[in-house]
Amino acid sequence: MFHADLDPALTSLFALMTPAVARMRFGQLRPEQRVGRPFTPTHSRMHDTIRNAFNNAAEILAVAAPDLLLADPKALAPFAPALAPFGSILVCVPQIETADRATHVPSSASASRNSGRSSPRVRSSTPSPT
Repeated sequence: MFHADLDPALTSLFALMTPAVARMRFGQLRPEQRVGRPFTPTHSRMHDTIRNAFNNAAEILAVAAPDLLLADPKALAPFAPALAPFGSILVCVPQIETADRATHVPSSASASRNSGRSSPRVRSSTPSPT
């Protein structure tokens, strides 16, 4: 399934060249940068959620689930493509933990925030019968 504006010839060319370019870039890395440690449940409490998200996406796209590897803790993005093995994803634990804390609101905080407030009234868009 391709988007209507996607050029099939260019897509095929990229599909052929991307693994070779990734291998070339991987060859340019210093030895200490080449080691890809697996992302495991001991690294983050978010492991199972992230692993399931990538497994589900891979199933939907009918591709193999990617290997999840630890990224540099100073990385700016929570996820990034790894140069090797091809198709692997780098997971930056500090970034995913920060994102989780930013989106998580404890139920007690939510309840205290709403206490003493009345719910806003919503105006009906349909005229009332007269």
